[in-house]
Parts: sequence; C-alpha cells; structure tokens
Amino acid sequence: MDGPFPRSSSPPEQGRAVSHWNGMEVRQALRAIPVRYLQSRQMSPGRAHKTILQDRDMPRIRLFVLCLCLVFVFSCGPSPSGRDGSTINVLEPPSVEKQEPGIVKVSKDGFDIAITQKAAYTVRGIVVGRENYHSGWNSLISPADVALCWGKLAENGTYKRLKWSQGNRWYFWRAGEEFGYNNDFVAVHSSNNHLIPATPNLTKAVKSLKEGDTVEMTGHLVDVTAVKKSENYFWNSSTSTADRGDGSCEVIYITRLKMHGKVYQ
Repeated sequence: MDGPFPRSSSPPEQGRAVSHWNGMEVRQALRAIPVRYLQSRQMSPGRAHKTILQDRDMPRIRLFVLCLCLVFVFSCGPSPSGRDGSTINVLEPPSVEKQEPGIVKVSKDGFDIAITQKAAYTVRGIVVGRENYHSGWNSLISPADVALCWGKLAENGTYKRLKWSQGNRWYFWRAGEEFGYNNDFVAVHSSNNHLIPATPNLTKAVKSLKEGDTVEMTGHLVDVTAVKKSENYFWNSSTSTADRGDGSCEVIYITRLKMHGKVYQ
C-alpha cells in the first residue's frame, strides 16, 4: 500500500486518524514542548504546582546571586574616598619638603616598629613595575614595592624602550645600544618605592596598581626601626632621586593615592 505510513507489517486500523508527520517533524515538535511541562504531566498536582512556583522564582534567585557576587567583588577591592579628574603631570620631578619629625608606632607579630616621618613627599609618575612581598620583617608594614618613572623618561613613552624588573627590594632596568641615554639619566628619572600604606584600604589600592598606570602618591619619607626581643632592625629612606646603590630607594609612608580619576586614602 502506498502512503506516508510508518514501515509496518500491517496497515493502520480503519477509521483511526493517520499522522502525516515524518520523523524529523515529530522530533522538532517534541523539542518545542517545555521539559517542565512534560515532567509535570507525570507528577502529582501538588508537586507540579511546586515546580511551577520554582520556575517563577528562578529570575529572582538569579538576581539575588548576581547581587551577592557583585558585593563580593567590590568588597575585595579598594574603596575610593573621592574623585579628582585633574591631570597628573608626570613631567614634574618629585616634591620633597622637610618637616618636623612625626612618629607612627606599630606592633605586629612580636615586632615593635617605629615609623619616623622626616619629609613630606609627593611623586607623580608612570608605574613601570610592582612587586609584592610576603617575607621579611619589613613586609609586615610594606607589602609591595612600586617602581615609577617621570620627566623625560615618561615623555613619549621613552620608558617602554627599557626592560624593567624587580626583586629582593631592588629594581633593575636593561637598555639596548639604541636607547640613547646612560644609567644616570634613568636613575634620576625613576625610583623604586618601598610603600608603607597608612590604611588597609590603601594597601588594597597599592596592590591593584599595574604597569602603565599614571599615579600621584602623597605621604612622607620615613626612617623605620623595629625591635623584637634583643634583635634590632632599621630601614632608612633616601631623600634624593639622584643617588644610586644600596639605600637609594624611597621608603614612603603613603597617605593618599590618586589614579584613574579616583582618590584612595
């Protein structure tokens, strides 16, 4: 017998409606039926009603989970205390002003630490590197070093022609023969800054800095002493950007950080 019947050993019974759908059309029709509907057909009325209510609540549950995720993300990062859209002039050299000594005392992990402020300090520059530290007594107060460049080294992206690196509280640069400037030029227009954040929020902000960020740091150049039992430690800041070698880095008690138009304190 000819006709669009499924292959079978006998024809369909007389009087019964015959489907003219082929196999592909049947599969497409089944896929169009909501899975929840098919399941509810086999459920008790109470359970099916509960399933419908769950479906209605899903958008609200997803929105609640999304809000929780956003709260978690923003709570982990630094919180700006305000906005400052003024331009950061990285061509200016750092500003150093002598001040009356002020002392900040910290006790942590058995260390009695005294941070003596000896000069007000502001530096504007481009971040060429950041290195976090987790070992050594000074990491208790200074979790990161940030290397900056300014002036002619920051102009027209000149600093990008150098390869920068950091380690063991030092910073390094490497230049090719075509660079055109000597090491003294680089030393005068850059610094490795041992940062001591004044607040936990500033700690988060410092750790969020990335290479290429334009920043303005305000605080104090400091000398640090630490005592634990009979052991004594010290860490003194340079007050000149022209020196080189051991002790030439700036130790900054940072109280304000500006980047991306936001101020962190």
